[in-house]
Amino acid sequence: MSEPRPHTSFALRLAFGGLLTVLVLAPLPLGSNRQWAWSLLAIAVAVTLLVWAVGVARTPGAIRIPWSRHLPATVAFLLAIAWFCLQASGITPAAWDHPLWAQAAAALDKPDLGGAISLNPNASFDGAMRLLAYGAVFWLAMHFCRSRRRTKQLLWAIVISGSVYAVYGLAVQFSGTNTILWFDKWAYENVVTSTFVNRNNFATYAGLVIVAAFGLLTRKADEAAELGIANRAGIAHILDSLGPQVFGLFLALFVTGTALLLTASRGGILSTGFGILVFLAGLALYKRRRLRHTIVFAGIVILGGILLISFSGREVILRLNQSNDDLSGRGQVWEMTREAFAERPVLGTGLNTFADVAIRNRSAQMPPQASPFLRAHNGYLEMLLEGGIVGFGLIMFALAWAGGWCIYGIFMRHEDGVFPIVGLSAIAVVGAHAWVDFSLQIPAVAVTFAAIAAAGCAQANRHRRA
Repeated sequence: MSEPRPHTSFALRLAFGGLLTVLVLAPLPLGSNRQWAWSLLAIAVAVTLLVWAVGVARTPGAIRIPWSRHLPATVAFLLAIAWFCLQASGITPAAWDHPLWAQAAAALDKPDLGGAISLNPNASFDGAMRLLAYGAVFWLAMHFCRSRRRTKQLLWAIVISGSVYAVYGLAVQFSGTNTILWFDKWAYENVVTSTFVNRNNFATYAGLVIVAAFGLLTRKADEAAELGIANRAGIAHILDSLGPQVFGLFLALFVTGTALLLTASRGGILSTGFGILVFLAGLALYKRRRLRHTIVFAGIVILGGILLISFSGREVILRLNQSNDDLSGRGQVWEMTREAFAERPVLGTGLNTFADVAIRNRSAQMPPQASPFLRAHNGYLEMLLEGGIVGFGLIMFALAWAGGWCIYGIFMRHEDGVFPIVGLSAIAVVGAHAWVDFSLQIPAVAVTFAAIAAAGCAQANRHRRA
């Protein structure tokens, strides 16, 4: 049964278009991982949120998700933002200030430099601004994607634009130009990075695009099953009735999967594989009364993955067989991060201050000539260090609530349960990769993840007539 289309104001349509524009364009300027780029992104999201608020005020019944569904996570996220701003504010008791402020005052022979919990208040305020933008994307996508029609449009926008970025990355790779846009590559040469600088960041983005494509493909398969053609006698009918959308999804999976493998990012590929396993497990739970369909689908996915790896996976197989020198280097950084966290486990060092901590706390095992790590390459450890137990606990609670909301939808939805599965799979992709890298700190990856996870949460509840 098709979903009724309630009256929507021009402002809401404009806001939805703005959200899709943000998702489509965010990866273009180097993953929006430059100050001017993430500042523009934050402004665009803020304007979109303002337009949405105007549309909601003029459209009765526009908000169709009860506050009880998201209130705990929303409060936890806002409290986390408030804590990060408090760390940088300088209004906390002097005893809470990071000791480095007193050391700097003594070195400069000044009685007082102000001081704050954060080592770098300006960087912490920047980090809070970015987190607010990601939260606003989640908020917008959650409310817009209460409509299954808009959920499909959002996922299609991510899949189509993600496939275009993958094609661009492959074109650069096979042409040998070794560039990012009009710049010569200065890192990760001879592997696919598309418009991102770091191959691991693009690999996570590609993984999110892949799980979104799987969701749309599964929904098309569900539509075929409803027509009674999902059987051996109807295979010819299925092929005849697939249509351009299904072939487009297969093409998107092929080009994005190929680009992912040619990044040679072990963490990105393994975390995407984990996300696909979560997708298949969620599908088995959702279709527990029609398990045969899930087994067939899983078989097709596994066969397709094997074929794709056989054609495009040579580089990543070589990397998997290489020594773990880079992992041992990360191990040293992780140990340094744990030691720094132990110094201030509750208060933290301030959001976005890992680079400042790393310069001060370089481990004795790391030679002076070794290039400094600007990230901890472990999102959990980095958040623990910067936000302390307070900030880390609040952010993890909000993410866990979103994951639990998607799991609830897998068990409760009788139709369109594939959307919560996609949301949970996106959480699995970024959650797994966060153990070894920092992709979720890249704005383009973060807004794409926020939108997919929010769509899964919004579709976790049964529809009511408008």
